[in-house]
Amino acid sequence: TLGFFWLQNGSFQQIDQLTLPSDTNFQLGGLMASTEIEQSLEVSFDYLMLINPNADFSSWMIANGFTDPNATYGNSSMSNLLAYALGRDLNPVVHPTIINQNGQLGFRYRHRLDGGQVLYAVERSTDLIHWEPAGDLSAVEQPVENTDGTFTVTLMSNLPASTTTKTYYRLVVSLQ
Repeated sequence: TLGFFWLQNGSFQQIDQLTLPSDTNFQLGGLMASTEIEQSLEVSFDYLMLINPNADFSSWMIANGFTDPNATYGNSSMSNLLAYALGRDLNPVVHPTIINQNGQLGFRYRHRLDGGQVLYAVERSTDLIHWEPAGDLSAVEQPVENTDGTFTVTLMSNLPASTTTKTYYRLVVSLQ
C-alpha cells in the first residue's frame, strides 16, 4: 500500500492510499521510485516521498547492526536512540539549539519524519540538577519540513531572554 500523508499541525494525516499489486518491485530512480512494470500514477504533489511504514527505531537498529539503544552513535556524543530521533544519520548537524528571537528565549530541534515510536519532551532547569517539563515553551509556528527526512520544531518561551535567572533546556527522547 502506498500512503499519501499531509503534515498538518505537526502530525501526519493520511489523505489517500493506493494499493499496488503484490508483485510490485521498487527500484531507486534518483529522487523517485520506479517499477519494472509499466504503470501510471497521476499525482499533483511537488514531490513524492516513499517511506516504508515498517521503518521504525527497531528496524533502524537492526539495519545498522546496533544492539544497544544507549550506546554511542558512531563518533558523535549521542546515543543511538537520540541520533535516530534527530535524524543524525540523515544530516550531521542536528543538535538542539537555544535561540533568542526578538528578545524571547526559544528552543529548536529536529524531529524525524518516520520516528513514530519516539516520544520527544523538552525539560527546563535553573541548576542543571533538577529538571521539570518546560511548561514555558510553546509552538509559535508550524514545524518546517527539511529536505533530509526531518522537520524542525521551534518552541518559544514566555520568559524574556533578559531574565536574570539562568535557564537551561534539554531534549529528552524515549520510546513508546
